[in-house]
Amino acid sequence: MSDHPEIDCPCCGGKILLDAAMLLKGSRFSCSNEYCDAVISLSSESHDVTKNALDKLNEIKKVDSI
Repeated sequence: MSDHPEIDCPCCGGKILLDAAMLLKGSRFSCSNEYCDAVISLSSESHDVTKNALDKLNEIKKVDSI
């Protein structure tokens, strides 16, 4: 089992493993299906919104672990 979240590929239904920190740094993630060319990335317009959401999620995780 992976520590990274995964999403279904919108093209073939295969799995795309994501790393939120790397996504915010501009990384692209490919479908695990070797026959699919789908790539997922974050648009530059979404960086601030996504970063704020992840910061809030991490804050909630800290409170829950106390």
